[in-house]
Amino acid sequence: MTLPVKVEGQFEVRFVSFRGWQSCPFGPDWPEACGSATRDIQIRNVRADATIYFSELMIHLIRDHQFFEGEGLGYRLDPKQTVEVLEL
Repeated sequence: MTLPVKVEGQFEVRFVSFRGWQSCPFGPDWPEACGSATRDIQIRNVRADATIYFSELMIHLIRDHQFFEGEGLGYRLDPKQTVEVLEL
């Protein structure tokens, strides 16, 4: 895990890199055709003491497929929790 990077004095962002790729389950060809990632991201709102942790692939999955993963799954990026942590 990398050292945290401060963003706007309120958020700490860390990256965890892995070997290999996690590819988009909706793409026809791996990995370039749709999306892929090798890192996880942790964003902590220091002021609210709240954190979200997600695969970098979630950025693609949400943007291009409106997919947040299923409830109860470890990689789900809960929309409500994300809005609260990022104060959107």
